[in-house]
Amino acid sequence: MKKLKVLTFHDLVLLLAVSGTSSCESDKSIKSDGLIIDYKEFRDVELRNFFKDITYVILENHEESIINNVGRIVVLDTSILVESGDQLTEFSKQGKFLRRLNEQGFGPSEYQRIADFQLVDNRLAILDNKSDRLLFYNLEDFSFDSYIPLQFRGGSSFEYDNEEFYFHKSNRLNPLLNGIDKYEIITTDKEGNIIGGYLPYEGEVKSGVVENLIGLDRPFGLNGSSLFYSNGFRNDSLYILRNGKLTGVNVEFPSRPSLLNDSNKSHYQSSPEELLSRNSEIHLGPFFNFLTPKSQSFVILHDMNFRWVYLKDNKIEFMSKNIVDSQIKIDIIAPNNYSNGYFVSVLTSEWIETQEQKIINGLNDNEFLKTAHQVLNEDLNPILILYKEK
Repeated sequence: MKKLKVLTFHDLVLLLAVSGTSSCESDKSIKSDGLIIDYKEFRDVELRNFFKDITYVILENHEESIINNVGRIVVLDTSILVESGDQLTEFSKQGKFLRRLNEQGFGPSEYQRIADFQLVDNRLAILDNKSDRLLFYNLEDFSFDSYIPLQFRGGSSFEYDNEEFYFHKSNRLNPLLNGIDKYEIITTDKEGNIIGGYLPYEGEVKSGVVENLIGLDRPFGLNGSSLFYSNGFRNDSLYILRNGKLTGVNVEFPSRPSLLNDSNKSHYQSSPEELLSRNSEIHLGPFFNFLTPKSQSFVILHDMNFRWVYLKDNKIEFMSKNIVDSQIKIDIIAPNNYSNGYFVSVLTSEWIETQEQKIINGLNDNEFLKTAHQVLNEDLNPILILYKEK
């Protein structure tokens, strides 16, 4: 492959030609030699200062609609698709259960595992990294349409743009990979024919890398004709793929806390100490979860908590430690999905538990908090929060 060019963050923004308003407060966070994210500058952010059309969607609890471990969420014009446990469940935007796609199996029209999914040419495209196929289902009734066999193994997520697929492979735990399988990013045409590969793995494979435990949820993000990419815990770099050329942006993290010493409560069930006890080696770099509307936005997972970095026009608009909704009077978690103009945050029963005292204090004043309290006590479906940029 071609030699990787390293861009400054300023170069990246010029390349993307991203427009938007700026915040003078964050001028000192952007330097000409890269992107600097200082952990001392993370602060609480009021949700309603930056976003509008804020909607809390309480997902109906039905025998066929139980949701656990929410993955990708796709917002349609009148409904919401939620991936969970190798099933896709469709709810109305009011939270009413509509139907479920559950075609797990070994037949030609069945998938073994949903590694990722999204809309492709108005069809549901499911990446099955057990059978190494892309399966397509009709959006209207979830009926099977067709599939494409993939010429590589173990894709974990994908994007589609301009009739090309971009696949991420979390494959560094396998030292025997060669050919196209040794690349982290693989591109194909819409029929699955290989176009190219980027970022080949080089060096000895270490066992127990934390990336394999947590996984890269959203390593890709589309912004215009450019594709953002982060390879997670391996280093502190962002990448951009445009017109067949891959470039990198250095990211620095002054005052970054040690993972071992961080005392913040995590919404993950495993503590940092538990993670380390199960892993022979852990890289303390960031985990980037990309959200790419017209502005640039991504979430960092470093200290086992989500921190949201929101950029506009070469300026950091905010870096949030906690997101506060003053009307609901609880903290909400940073979004983990962006779809059809909406940011989407997920309030699980585990997260709501961290807000229990605030919920109890506001029970007499707010109907939503009564529902949240019910979710907490009865371990019901998560609550989705949809909101748009102002």
